[in-house]
Amino acid sequence: MNIKHFILFLSSTGISFSVGAQNVETSPTDSLTLNEAVVEGKRMEQKNDRLWIYPSKAEIENSTTVFSLLKKLPLKHVTVNDISNSISSPYGVVQVYINDAPASHQDLLSLNLKLIRRIELIDLPGIRYGENTAAVIRVITRKANDGYSLGLYATHLADEANGSINAYGKTVWGNSGFDLNLQTSYNHTDNPLSLYCDRYAMADGTTLIRTRNDSYSHTHANSRSGSMRYSYSLPDKFYLQSTVSANFNRTPYSQSVCRINTASDTYEQINDDTSKYSQPSVEVYTTLNLTAKQTLIANISTTFGQSESTTRHESPVWEYAYATDGKFRNFGSEICYENRLKPFTITSGFEYSRQHTSNHYTGDTETHSCLRTSYERLYAELSGRIAKFGYRGGIGFSHSYVNQNGTRTDDAFFRSSLLLSYQISTPHQLRYSLSYAPYTSRFRNLSDVSIQTDDLNIERGNPQLRSYRRIEQIFSFSFNYARVQAELSAMVRLNRNPVMSRTFRDEGGKFIHTQANQPFCNMYNPSGYLHIRIIPDKLSFLLWGGYYHFDNKGSDYRHKTDEVTFTGSLYAYLGRFSLSAESGLLYTSPSPRD
Repeated sequence: MNIKHFILFLSSTGISFSVGAQNVETSPTDSLTLNEAVVEGKRMEQKNDRLWIYPSKAEIENSTTVFSLLKKLPLKHVTVNDISNSISSPYGVVQVYINDAPASHQDLLSLNLKLIRRIELIDLPGIRYGENTAAVIRVITRKANDGYSLGLYATHLADEANGSINAYGKTVWGNSGFDLNLQTSYNHTDNPLSLYCDRYAMADGTTLIRTRNDSYSHTHANSRSGSMRYSYSLPDKFYLQSTVSANFNRTPYSQSVCRINTASDTYEQINDDTSKYSQPSVEVYTTLNLTAKQTLIANISTTFGQSESTTRHESPVWEYAYATDGKFRNFGSEICYENRLKPFTITSGFEYSRQHTSNHYTGDTETHSCLRTSYERLYAELSGRIAKFGYRGGIGFSHSYVNQNGTRTDDAFFRSSLLLSYQISTPHQLRYSLSYAPYTSRFRNLSDVSIQTDDLNIERGNPQLRSYRRIEQIFSFSFNYARVQAELSAMVRLNRNPVMSRTFRDEGGKFIHTQANQPFCNMYNPSGYLHIRIIPDKLSFLLWGGYYHFDNKGSDYRHKTDEVTFTGSLYAYLGRFSLSAESGLLYTSPSPRD
């Protein structure tokens, strides 16, 4: 059967357009599975460590991409933007998979929504998914039948020249498949203007008060990317996926003008930046079912990159300009073994990555930076269920190596996690999570390069940064009914010796802005989530809110801040059309309390 569709989606911030054609042979079992879910009204299943969500027929038909579908679902602590096509969380990184394979941005745009069986949300990921992972989304699909699909997805913001065009083609024949994805995006926008007031304690004991008021800020940027993928599948036995991709980004023009005022002088500073970046990569992923209960998952990838950039700061009293030429190469691999026994499941794995980065600076900054890093991680996890009690425990060992221009540092650390759940009744569940984990600094903070940004300020890397430790506890109570889902949770996150900002004055009177390991940074966060299907498949309402209290102690300061945030969404489905309305509130305490 030949299916064609045409969807036009309008919102207050942009326009998206999708057109596609498919040649798909549907099977009776596909429609039977969908009809059974509709008849039973079974939209969610709460598992030990994850929530299974079965999208309704109306939600799928009124979605143009996976992003717009996910936005309609009750994904706790996850924010989905179906205009910029992004998925994020205030607690860390969100990993997205299609079945067991990591999914790219293009994969989610080109996936046929009619193949989706369910969405799995792991809002408390275990040790398997690495550090700083706030949530994992797994899109579980049924196998596509022989045929082809072509699609075009475009967005353009109504109030500025910002948008993207994505084109894709897919074909499936027998056990093989081939995908081609092309994307181009453009961004010609006026950036937000800011006003800053800085107080400088000068070497002579006086205080300099200086304000910076942006009067102009504009950016021209564009990017192009493409990928080719071949896959081979033997149902319930073997899956192989190989991908070749490349990304090209250019920012030919980025300029800002700010007016600087002091008690004795007023002048303008002009900041100009240009950059270009290219990154080809190759990735191979495979899944092998050794037996009905044993699975082996492995992937290997390599990436090469090259970048060039120029920066210029100019004012009547000061001028500073430099250029950067950078190259990097990265290799990564991981292997994971899973054995689904009764009454528990054992998961273990090993991850390895290695990266070499070389940056050459010319102009007013004349230096060369060479950074070599490697990372190894070994982990094991045990999960299962006994009557109404569920459990998941994991341990891991990691080692990182950094060599910065001959200065070598090694870090070895232990990681553990625990998740306990109790099913009070079919819809009600209590959960407690405890984790102890190391976190490494971003590699760009490890550079020993100093870059001057104006006549008083210098930004400097710190190659002596060390990994820090995080202890996190979460307690939650949730209930899931056919039309109402809600959760109340409380989080305590304690960071010991975290990497935070540090500013000091050097002997020459310049103010150095760098990163350093500081005493602690703690967060306390109660939050709530509510999803109501007011009229099933016609009208739904989402509400999420939370209170954050931050307590940060540095080597020479202590800040305490409070924040309250709420976000609400209303969705109406009118046949082939859908309407959505969103509103948000963010309140931050006026100033830190020292």
